[in-house]
Amino acid sequence: MTTPYPFQGLGARAIHKFGGRALLADQPGLGKSFSSLLYLVRHWTENVPCVVVCPASVKWNWQREAHIHFGLRAEVLEGTRQKKGGWGIPDITVVNYDILGKRGGDNTGEGWLGYLKSLQPRLVIIDESQNLCDVRTLKTRWVQNLSERVPHVVCLSGTPLTNRPKELWATLNLLRPDLFGNQGRFHHKFCGPRKRHWGWTFDGATNLSELNTLLQNVMIRRRKAEVLSQ
Repeated sequence: MTTPYPFQGLGARAIHKFGGRALLADQPGLGKSFSSLLYLVRHWTENVPCVVVCPASVKWNWQREAHIHFGLRAEVLEGTRQKKGGWGIPDITVVNYDILGKRGGDNTGEGWLGYLKSLQPRLVIIDESQNLCDVRTLKTRWVQNLSERVPHVVCLSGTPLTNRPKELWATLNLLRPDLFGNQGRFHHKFCGPRKRHWGWTFDGATNLSELNTLLQNVMIRRRKAEVLSQ
C-alpha cells in the first residue's frame, strides 16, 4: 500500500471521526480520492461493499488508483443495461452519474440504480459532489436514492462553495439531515433571502460565521499552502 502523507491520513481519520459521513473538500491536487480509499481500507469490514459515483471522465482513474495504491480491484460499470445475477458482489463498484438511473424521453436505459441498491452498499463515495447543487435534477435524486439507508457517505469536492451557499444544501442534507434537514430554513438563514414581487430569491450569502461553525461538524478542508511542508 502506498504510504499516505500525514494530511491524507488525518483526512481519513477525520472521516471516521465524523461517523463516516463527511464532505472532504481539500483543494484539488491533495488526493481526496486517495484519502477516501484510505478510510475505506482502514475500516474495511464496516465499509464494503462500496460504491463510487463520479463523472465519466475519471471513473477509470478510480479503478487505477484503487489498484495501484491499495491493491484493490474495482469494477467499472458502463452502458445502461442492468446487470443480471451470477457476478458476485465486488468490493468496489464505480459508476458515473449519467448512467446511474433511468432517464425518460428517447433514452430508455434503465440505469444501474436497482442493481447497485441490491448490493446493499455500506459506503457510497460521491466524487465531484458539486454536481448535486440542484435538488431537482435527476442526478441528485438518483444519488439520494442510492444513498438512502447507507450508513456511510463521503462526498468529495475541491470547490464546494464556488457559487452560492444554496447549492451546498443538497450535499449537506445527504450527509447530515439532522443538522441540515430543512431546506427552507437553510435558505432563509444562509442564502441572502430577498423578497421579490414573484416570490423569494436565495442567491446571496448571510450568517457565514454560523454556517462555518456548522460545517465543522461535517466538512474537512485543507489548502495546498497549509500542507506544503508535508
